[in-house]
Formats: sequence, structure tokens, C-alpha cells
Amino acid sequence: STNLGQNWTDISGNLPEFPVNDIVLDPDVPNRIIVGTDAGVYGTIDGGQYWYWLWTGNPAVPVCAMKIHTPTRKIVAGTYGLSMFSANLDELFTGIREENKQTRLHITVFPNPVRDHSVIRFYLHKEDHITLSVVNQQGQEIGTIFSGKCRQGEQQIPLHSASFRSTAKGIYHIMLRGERTTGSSRVLFLNE
Repeated sequence: STNLGQNWTDISGNLPEFPVNDIVLDPDVPNRIIVGTDAGVYGTIDGGQYWYWLWTGNPAVPVCAMKIHTPTRKIVAGTYGLSMFSANLDELFTGIREENKQTRLHITVFPNPVRDHSVIRFYLHKEDHITLSVVNQQGQEIGTIFSGKCRQGEQQIPLHSASFRSTAKGIYHIMLRGERTTGSSRVLFLNE
């Protein structure tokens, strides 16, 4: 909202479907927005059309609060369980260019709740190297389902519940991260 909540515009773009816990606006750069989610920090340089994973190398943990110190251009993020991180605000966005825009994919898992014969389906518009992983509600990666190059087109990747038999029953997220693509889907593990 730009008018104190009278009107709202969706700026979720390709942002993964995780709860957003905090949002900060760069005071010096218009349309630069940073959000703390249950799976780390994301940022946009175009007002929310395309989002990028920030703080590469840090774990995908819930970020509960963020603060920008304007005079030094520092951003500090408080996490749930891994203390705090700080960085130069401008360095976070170094290297993000138009050609690095990621496409948000629609991912389906069937059947869901997950069974031994469940399949993850999505469509890749271009060849990409992707990683599919299972992430819990706290943003912690539980395990990797697939990592490798996929050709353009319809993808069907098996999700074997036996691989996650020791995982507590509950709701988890299937996270897809690629060089050109991103996406997520919620699944239920019963593990009976």
C-alpha cells in the first residue's frame, strides 16, 4: 500500500510461499525492498516483480526482524535460532542484474499426503540446474530430493516417503531452487 492501507497491490512476484515476518525499504534506493521470511532473506530491485535470494551462504532460517542503520548503510537481521547477521546494504544487491531474473514455477505433489509413489510435477520453460529439497516449518532443510540438470519441458520427479521415514509427521515445504527458477509447495508427511 502507498496510501496508508486504502488500496493494496500484490508484490509477491516470484517470492516463495513462506510467511513474511518483516519488511524493510531501502531509504536511499526507490523500489528496493527486503523481506525476512521463514526461509531467509529475499530482496527486490523493481518493487516486487522479481525477488532474489539474499545473503547467499547463510542458512535458510526464519528471519524474525530486520533493521537498517541509514548512516552506515548496514542491515541487521535477527533469526530464530541462529543469532543475528549484518551486512552492507549495497553489497547484498551486488551482481543482481536483469538477466538474473528467476521464474516462479507452479509445483504440484500428488498424491498429497505423501506416499511412496508421490510425484513432484512442474514445467521448466528453459533448461536449468535445480535442487529440490524438503524444508520444515522452521526453515531448516530436512533433505534433498533431487539435484541436477533438467531439460526444458514437463518434469516428474519421484518423492519417496521412505527416504523421509524418520521425519516427524506434519506439514513441510518442497523447495525448488535453480539458476533461472524458483518455487515451493506444501506437503503433508504422515509417516505412519
